[in-house]
Amino acid sequence: MNPELAPRAGARVRWGLPDVLLAWFIGAAASVILALPFYDSDVSADHQPIRLYLATILFQNLGTVLWLIFVSRRKGQRSLGKDFGLVWPFERLKVGAVIGWTAAGAGLTFLAGILLRPIDLIVDLDEPAQDLSRVIERSGTAGRILLGLCVVFVAPPVEELLFRGALLRSLQRRWSAAVAIFVSAAIFAGIHLLDPGARFVLPALLLLGLVSGYQAVKRGDLARSVLLHLGFNLVAAIGLVVK
Repeated sequence: MNPELAPRAGARVRWGLPDVLLAWFIGAAASVILALPFYDSDVSADHQPIRLYLATILFQNLGTVLWLIFVSRRKGQRSLGKDFGLVWPFERLKVGAVIGWTAAGAGLTFLAGILLRPIDLIVDLDEPAQDLSRVIERSGTAGRILLGLCVVFVAPPVEELLFRGALLRSLQRRWSAAVAIFVSAAIFAGIHLLDPGARFVLPALLLLGLVSGYQAVKRGDLARSVLLHLGFNLVAAIGLVVK
């Protein structure tokens, strides 16, 4: 573990699994309540404006981050880095390594696609994502680009902060590193069952969770796991923009 992220002498860390659950719940509630003004009740799900999806992503991640900041200040060491391992990747890695880990995340997407291919021949894996796909197809270029930027630069660091930072570290207090990594990855993938557009990539998300969790435990920070997640989402984001 990086010495700078090690707990301070005498520091008392009181946050744990209930705070992680609340972080997710607050993010989910914020995504529904605060994005409600962007919902058009006169049209169906596949005709909703793209601003609704943008608002949902932004408010969900904002709610999660604000709660974890509060938790860190009230129950931790008043630092997202010391409590949860969140760091700026360039503080830990050179430019070449940043590019390499991002590319590795994109590679995980293609690997998962190969593994999912046999299932795709039997079941239409893309069907659950059709509503969002139709919304994107009717959106302008600016909306697509903004959605792509949110998918690449907003969701990855926040989800890593929650799942590989707060959740994984909480689980490590109870179980071995291997068990904690697997459970956190399973929860990370399972949460996406609530997202119809992501259900068909659950095995891919589990793979990402396992690899990112291993790196988070091995290195003691989230620099590499954030980059892996960023690269993983980058492939999907490119698909959104060029539709």
